[in-house]
Amino acid sequence: MLNAHALYQTQNPEKGTIPQNVTSKKIKPMTKNPERLTGRHFPALVPHNKVRRCIVCSQTKLQAKKRSESRYMCGKCNVGLCVQPCFEVYHTKQTF
Repeated sequence: MLNAHALYQTQNPEKGTIPQNVTSKKIKPMTKNPERLTGRHFPALVPHNKVRRCIVCSQTKLQAKKRSESRYMCGKCNVGLCVQPCFEVYHTKQTF
């Protein structure tokens, strides 16, 4: 429901927000970069032949955390990501 509302707000910013009496707790953003769930994102090589830590592997709640380095990143979000499956997970799931 929150994903639908967030998407609706990006398309209709002049409309109001969810009234606080609808939910028992305050709604806070689940991500620092809400644009990661919308728009067009493509894998890119990390510049200068370097590597970055995959943000999904290192911050996951779905499995044991691990340190995984990747030569790929999302150019639009500027975060390191394993191409498969982390790139898709990062751009489609609210939490990972």
